[in-house]
Amino acid sequence: RALLEAQTAPQMRVAIRLLLDTQESLGIPQEWQLPLPRQFVADWAENWLREPDTGARLDALTMITVALGDVATAEAVLNQLVAAGLPPEIVYVAEIGLDPSRRRSAMRVIQAITAQNLPEASEELVTAVTDEWNEGIGEVRLRVADMTLRTDQQDDGSRERSLLIKVASLEMDGGRRTSARNAAALAYDQVFGHQEPFIVEDLALLIVPSDLMPTPTTTEWSFREGLERLRDEWLESLSGASLAEFAQVEDSASNRGFADYAVRRWAETAIWINQGSDFILVDPISGTAIADRDGRPFHVTVEDVQEASRTVAADRQARVQSVIGADPIIPGPWGLP
Repeated sequence: RALLEAQTAPQMRVAIRLLLDTQESLGIPQEWQLPLPRQFVADWAENWLREPDTGARLDALTMITVALGDVATAEAVLNQLVAAGLPPEIVYVAEIGLDPSRRRSAMRVIQAITAQNLPEASEELVTAVTDEWNEGIGEVRLRVADMTLRTDQQDDGSRERSLLIKVASLEMDGGRRTSARNAAALAYDQVFGHQEPFIVEDLALLIVPSDLMPTPTTTEWSFREGLERLRDEWLESLSGASLAEFAQVEDSASNRGFADYAVRRWAETAIWINQGSDFILVDPISGTAIADRDGRPFHVTVEDVQEASRTVAADRQARVQSVIGADPIIPGPWGLP
C-alpha cells in the first residue's frame, strides 16, 4: 500500500525499506531480495513508456532511482526496470537527471532512446561521434578495458558510443538541423558534458565530475595528491606480518618477501579506476582489484579524496610554517588557499 501511495522520493524510500525489511524477516537471502515487486515494476515500465510528456518521464524515473539517496538501491531498481523492458540507456538518464541544471539534456536523451523512427546514422556522423568520444572520456574507457581485460559493452565504451549516435541523430534530424560535427559535439555535451577524464600515469585512469577540476592548474594537483595519499595509506596498512594473511598464502619468509615486493610495486604503479560512484585500486599487471585479506577491494569516495587533499595541504603548510614562522593559511575545499 505504501508503495502505491508514494508520491515523493522520501515516501518511495520508506516503502522500499519496508519491502526489503519484510523480505529479510522472511529469511530471503540478500542476493535474492528485490527493492520493488516484479508486477509493480512491469506496470511502472509500461506506464512510463506510454507517458507522452518527456518531463514527466524524467521526474518519475528520478524519483524512483537516484533521488532515493541510496546508490545501491537505485542501481537495483534500474536493473529491474531494464529487465522489465526499458532501454538500458536509462542508467545515463538517471545520472544526468540528478543535476537540475542538466534537465534539458536528460530529457533529450529520453527522446533519443525512446524514438521509434530515428534515421540511420551516416558514416560521417558515426566518425564524428567516435572522435568526440575519443577526445573526451574514451581514452579512459579503452585503457581501463585493456588493463582489466573487460569486454562488456559498458566498459569498452560501445554502449556509450551507441547512445551518442542516437542523440546525435536526433539533433541532426537527417541533416536538416545541423552538421554531423555539430550534432556529435552537442550529443557529447548532453550525455557526458558533466564529466572529465583524469589521467595521471601510474596513478589514475578516472572519469570524474567536471566541477571537481575547474582548471588544470588548481584542483587537479590537489586531486592527484589526495589520490596519492590514499594509495600510500592503504598499502601501508598491508605491510609487515599481515601481508601473508592478506595474500592468503602460507606464512613463510619467502611468501612474506613476495607480498612485500607486491606492495612496493603497487606503491609506485597501482591505478585508481572508477567503480560505480567510487574509486578502487587495481594492479596494472594482473588487472585485478587490490583487496584486503577478506577479498574486499579498497573503495574511496570523492569526499575521501577531498579530505586527503586537505590533509596533504595542511601538512605542507605546517612544514612551511615551521621554517618561516608564518601565520597559518586556512585551506579551501581542495586543500588550496
